Amino acid sequence: MPAKRHEFSQRVRKEARRRSRGRCEHCGVVLWFNSRGTRYDHAMACYWGGRGELSNCQVLCITCDAKKTKTDQGQIAKNKRVSKKYLEHLQRMAAKGR
Repeated sequence: MPAKRHEFSQRVRKEARRRSRGRCEHCGVVLWFNSRGTRYDHAMACYWGGRGELSNCQVLCITCDAKKTKTDQGQIAKNKRVSKKYLEHLQRMAAKGR
C-alpha cells in the first residue's frame, strides 16, 4: 500500500537550495529560485516510502523533474499491475484450496 505524500518543509527547501548552490542537482543548469523553473523532488518517491526530509530532497530543473516524474510514474504503474496480478493469483490458489 502506498504511503501518504510527505511534503518538504520550508526549512528543508531552504537547506536543499543552499546545498545545490543554485544549480540543478542532476544536470547542473543554473536555476532561478524566484521563478517557477525550480522543482523540489523526492529522490525516492513517496509511493516507495520516501519521506519529506533533506536527505530525500533534490533540487531539479523542470526538464530533469519531468524526466524523473515520467520514470517514477511508469515504475509505480508497473508495480501496481504486478501486485494486482499477484493478488489475483493468490485468490485463485485460495479458491482451489491450496
